[in-house]
Amino acid sequence: MNWKLRRMLPALPLAIVAFGLAAGAKPRSESPNEDARESALKLQETFAAIAERAGKSVVSVTSYVREESTASEQASPEAGSSQWQEARETDLYPGFRKLHSGSGVVLGKETHIVTLRRFVTRSTGEPADVVDVETQDGQHVMCRVIGVEPTLDLAVLEFVPLSEGYRPKLVSATPGDSDSLRVGYWTFALGDPSGPAQAFIPGFLSAKPERSCYQEQLTATYMQAALNVHPEAYGGPLVNIRGEVVGITTPRPSQQADGHGIEYALPINVVMPIYEGLKVNQSFRSPWLGFAVLEMAALRDRSDAEAFQTMLRPHFGIYIDAVFEPSPASKADVEVGDFLIGFNGKRIFSVYRFQEQLHLTGIGRPAKLEFFRAGQTFLKDIVVEERPKAAAPQ
Repeated sequence: MNWKLRRMLPALPLAIVAFGLAAGAKPRSESPNEDARESALKLQETFAAIAERAGKSVVSVTSYVREESTASEQASPEAGSSQWQEARETDLYPGFRKLHSGSGVVLGKETHIVTLRRFVTRSTGEPADVVDVETQDGQHVMCRVIGVEPTLDLAVLEFVPLSEGYRPKLVSATPGDSDSLRVGYWTFALGDPSGPAQAFIPGFLSAKPERSCYQEQLTATYMQAALNVHPEAYGGPLVNIRGEVVGITTPRPSQQADGHGIEYALPINVVMPIYEGLKVNQSFRSPWLGFAVLEMAALRDRSDAEAFQTMLRPHFGIYIDAVFEPSPASKADVEVGDFLIGFNGKRIFSVYRFQEQLHLTGIGRPAKLEFFRAGQTFLKDIVVEERPKAAAPQ
């Protein structure tokens, strides 16, 4: 289709109608098409059901830090002044001031919540003094930050019981399969900004992630959806047409240009393995070995089909396509072109499995890695380190 024809398309329907009327064609009835109306009503009910079901797992997240109140801040209104007397958010936690507000989603069978790191930490990276979570039925639940992944701006919260035997009525979301999404599929962003209203934004998937590994190319790990998210709705879930969580919405990276209605979401298939690791190790730093990996399928798509078929490779594993120098991997003589096939005795079938084992192992601990190179396998003991600033992914 050439450019001129594309420019003409919006005018074609009107031109066709005008031509038909001029030729004496009988105009269509003005009564609504019942089939189309019924389809629209069914779609409307589907959307409403998604909002109701998935919305139960969405929470509002607000962090606070201690503040020494000054006399001026505590001063009463001037005599004779008129104003509405309303409860303030800080009345929940006297002596604290609000730091950040955002959204989150309850995941897992336990009382754990996934949100963005930026909403629950200070600029230094330390957790806020108080993290308050408001559920959809109006409960205010105090949580503690049990772990973060700074590279991904991800945080996991855990409910803090204020009295013995008390458990909040948290409704866990159902994780979906982000790899099963196709461009054009319906997606819905949910969040709970400050105030009484909840955000429910329909849209569709506009771009799939280019890769599953975030170690070197972070922005290529995100999916993109055509919709607009309220700034305090970030951290909430992106769900599919079945109401399953397929991503966590996050602000567009600062180095990326304005997408004009395109939002980023971290795929749930990336989130869940790291979420499991953070629950176990409760780390606040990014674990790192110094190499980036590709799925076998991604390697096949990147390579010439004939070259891939003749490549000497294992039956399972992931391909190492970049090694940072200096790093734990480079010191252990790991090379681009090697395949990682084992991690602490467990076979590695996917990038997700590798990232899960990396977070479960944790910083400062040795990992026994098994590699495949030129038809031979070999083992390396490599200590997991904290990702240095020099190795920040793109």
